[in-house]
Amino acid sequence: MVSMDYLEAINIWNIGFDFRKHLP
Repeated sequence: MVSMDYLEAINIWNIGFDFRKHLP
């Protein structure tokens, strides 16, 4: 089982990627 820190880092990265993807 992966650590919560790893999951949190991936989640933050995904949010940042999604944010950039929706920029004009």
